[in-house]
Amino acid sequence: ALLFFTSSCSVFFNNQQEAEVTVQEPLPLPPILDGSFFGEKIDIISVAEIFALTREQQANFLHFYNDRKITSISPHKRIYRFMERRLESFEYFADTVIATESLSLNKGNCLSLAILTKSLADLANIEISYQLVETEPIYQKEGNIIVSSQHIQTVLFQPKSLEPGNFFIFPDRIVIDYFPVDKSRILRRVDEDEFISMFYSNRAAEALLQDDNNLAYWYIKSALDTKPNDANAINIMAVIHERSGYSDYAEKLYLFGLENVNSL
Repeated sequence: ALLFFTSSCSVFFNNQQEAEVTVQEPLPLPPILDGSFFGEKIDIISVAEIFALTREQQANFLHFYNDRKITSISPHKRIYRFMERRLESFEYFADTVIATESLSLNKGNCLSLAILTKSLADLANIEISYQLVETEPIYQKEGNIIVSSQHIQTVLFQPKSLEPGNFFIFPDRIVIDYFPVDKSRILRRVDEDEFISMFYSNRAAEALLQDDNNLAYWYIKSALDTKPNDANAINIMAVIHERSGYSDYAEKLYLFGLENVNSL
């Protein structure tokens, strides 16, 4: 069976000083086929569209957020209150949806919930981060494809006070997650580029499950354009080539991923 990973549900701060990280330039991918080998070019969702909310949705949120009854509450907790009330019956939905769909449909996977959280946090100018969480793996088999899920959470941070004498050693934070698990382990932090790449990788995986190799190609190309050498995206790109009959290209991608890229 062909195997690929998706973050379809797929900055943590602790009390220790972070070690200095050396950023290395990503290695170039092996040659891959361009979109003309998979069908006509498709215009896919832009980054702005992923996080956009309608004017009505923005107005409803800001009306709640700026209500005098709750202005004494810390801003990041107001976002939590809004999500707690508005999304009380938020349902799990396997497909990855954009922010406006999550809010209107009241459903989505963990990545969809994280996307919506970012959209609201951006409106309120609240700092957030993303963290990848270790959970029991969930596998889904569709034909000769096996999908394994990752789990991602969003963290809302209390704004730093600008008043003299007020400071936070460890800022107050709220983790947004609708499947919290006791004793879950934070694997690592996820940066903005990887987070966006996850969205495109998820959409590519979903297109593959619908046997739409063309759509899958353009989504995964966007994932790799956003986050070069992303392990999951490389794996999915290899699967697309394999399913389209280009096994020699697929093998080079599989080997490249195994030799040069860490999946965590």
